[in-house]
Amino acid sequence: MATLFVVGCGNNEQEEPVNDDPEVLNNEDNENEEIEDDGENENDEEVSASNDQELTGAELDLITPLENIKEFYDAIYYSDVDIIDQEEDLLGIRVSKSLEENTYEATMDAYTIDPQSRMTLDVNSGEDIYEEQVNKNSLGGGAMAEEVKEGVYEYAESLIWKEDGNSYRLKGGRRVLALVEENNIDPAEDRLLFYENLAKTNNELDDVKDFVDQIIIPTTLPSGYELSSVAIEKNAQEIMASSYPIEFSYEMKTDSGGRLLVKTYGEYEHTPQLVGEGVEETEVEGVTVQSKEDDIMFTLGDETYRINYAGVELDDVLEIAKSMIEQFN
Repeated sequence: MATLFVVGCGNNEQEEPVNDDPEVLNNEDNENEEIEDDGENENDEEVSASNDQELTGAELDLITPLENIKEFYDAIYYSDVDIIDQEEDLLGIRVSKSLEENTYEATMDAYTIDPQSRMTLDVNSGEDIYEEQVNKNSLGGGAMAEEVKEGVYEYAESLIWKEDGNSYRLKGGRRVLALVEENNIDPAEDRLLFYENLAKTNNELDDVKDFVDQIIIPTTLPSGYELSSVAIEKNAQEIMASSYPIEFSYEMKTDSGGRLLVKTYGEYEHTPQLVGEGVEETEVEGVTVQSKEDDIMFTLGDETYRINYAGVELDDVLEIAKSMIEQFN
């Protein structure tokens, strides 16, 4: 499997900004809704604490989970099958670790040769997901997984198997309907070819530590926040408002539902920005910080930082940003 490299993605002459919609920290339980004051509220103490959090010094260890992520990725399999376009190579790699569950997940995207079609491989640590899918039944009671090879199943337009204690799921493949029947190609055939040519990954994440070593980490956080997940993402295409060549993110949570997601973008041609109505700009230690809804964004040197938050006051998030900016200055 070849090394990841940047490829073109259409006309990039016009700079487009980053998606300004809040990301994964949207509050599904509507925790930010205004609470009616009917005189007595058993949650008053908790709400008050949320709005008046103490800021404390912080030391985050991001290198250890990053090394764990690299070890997981280097131990899993992709494929060197010739239907994968080696000129396009891997379009994207995303690998994450949940510190809460001590689990890992990797997603890899690539194109097939002509006719070009995307194939996506998801790998999860442990065999639980594989066993769940293999044994899942439809509403009518029939098995949803069909065994196509020993231990390998077609399931919901994907191929699933387990390897070295991990669960694999492969989606996509070419669909060709030809005048000559023998030239027909079904996506399931491509998926099986992919499986039959498994090969170890090729150390595509070896260089991410250099990027992570140079990013700036907050030294001030609200009390009670603990690191819950870490993720690294590499993309061969810079797609504005969607993905950038390298992205490193980490999430912190509290028991009361507060969340902070810090994402760092790098190696881009177009500086990420928040856009649309409601964007405000604030000067913090001489650096312009954009804010909108539950997001702030600012650029320090060659990296752009985005903090998405829930259960935290904007003033406190700006203090977090200040602790990062002061290190840069």
